[in-house]
This record gives sequence, C-alpha cells and structure tokens, in this order.
Amino acid sequence: MVKKIEFTKLQIEQITKRYQEGETPSQIANTYGCSRDVIRDRLIENRVSLRKSRVDKKCTICGVKLTSENTTWYRQKNYIYKCNECMRQEKAIDANEWRKNNPDRAGKGSEKYRRNLKKKNPKRYTAQQMRGSAKKRANALDLDYDLDSKYLESIMPDVCPSLGLEIKYGGGEKTKNSASLDRIVPEKGYVKGNVMIVSQLANLMKNEANSEEMLNFSKWVMKTYKN
Repeated sequence: MVKKIEFTKLQIEQITKRYQEGETPSQIANTYGCSRDVIRDRLIENRVSLRKSRVDKKCTICGVKLTSENTTWYRQKNYIYKCNECMRQEKAIDANEWRKNNPDRAGKGSEKYRRNLKKKNPKRYTAQQMRGSAKKRANALDLDYDLDSKYLESIMPDVCPSLGLEIKYGGGEKTKNSASLDRIVPEKGYVKGNVMIVSQLANLMKNEANSEEMLNFSKWVMKTYKN
C-alpha cells in the first residue's frame, strides 16, 4: 500500500495559492518531490476548481492532436497519450514478438481460431484463405492486388453464377462445388471489381479454354442437348 503524503495546513495554503496564480500541478509537485496526481488530489480535497488543460494533448509517437475521435478516455485518464492507430501498431508489434518467442503456443491458438471460424462462419474462413492465396499469386505473377477479407466475403454467392451449382465454403477437399476466386480480366490482377466467386468446376472450365472455345462449346451444348 502506497503511503499517503501528508501536507501541513500552511503547505496546503501555499499549494492552493500557487495553483490559483497559474502554476500547474506538475510544477508544484516538483517542489515537494511528489507526483502531479498527489497535488491534484489535495486541491480537490480542498474544493479547488481545477482548470482544464490549455495545451492540446498530442500522441507521443506520431504527434497527431488527440481528440475523442482518435483516442480513449481511459488512456487520457491514465496519462497514456497515444492515438488509436499507434496503439494498434504497438499491440501488433507486441503480438508478433510474442508469437515469435512462443511459436508452439501461438500455433495452437491460431489453429483453434481457424477451426472455430471454419465451423461457425465458413464464408469468412474461406475469404481469409482466399485473400492470402490471392496475395501470393499476385506477388508471383507481378499483378495488382487490393483485396481484403471483408470485400471477398461481401461478394460470395450461395450459387455459382455460371453453372448454378451450390457453392461449398469452409475449405476441405476440393470438389466441383468448392468456392474459387476468378479474375474477370486476368491482366488486371486481383483488384476489387475484377474478381468474382464461382464454383471450382466453372473456374477450371474457364482456365482450360479461351473465349472462342467456350462460346463454341456453349453452342454445341445448346444444339446437342436442346431437348
């Protein structure tokens, strides 16, 4: 338990006077070798109205002005002057460092998360898998890429738009019904507006034939199986 610092009545009067004359709790605290919180507490106990800070608080990392939009009340209350983005990056660095130092525990946690996601939300699971695979292919083929899991999940149909097959999500062994990411115009890469989700069978058919061949095949099917 932290021992409470006791001030004499005269010291309290001096602290109050200095504060009312414009000094900050930090400046006063330096005189008594304590923290500014101690001075603030004594002022509050003596019913002194505290001034609002006249200095805009800034993120100690990036320097951006802190507002209710880019930080939290809890952080400011505890004198943690960091914006949301810098805190997010700090946490990501800490998490990566932890995973690096604890590979066995991290692997088990990730595996458990994937299993639960695969079971509870197969579309989201598939979107995350597709995003990673598409990123690797884009890098390998030197193609543009701007996809994210949220976008991929938003364009996932229940039925293949080409063949009318019910699309299967959630990974596992690939079948003709498995979800497959297709580039509408291959040269444009993996970018929003240029990809669609189709069945594995539809994507294989498209990959193995050019436009003219697919058109001829369609005409042949219509002529041969019209009845």
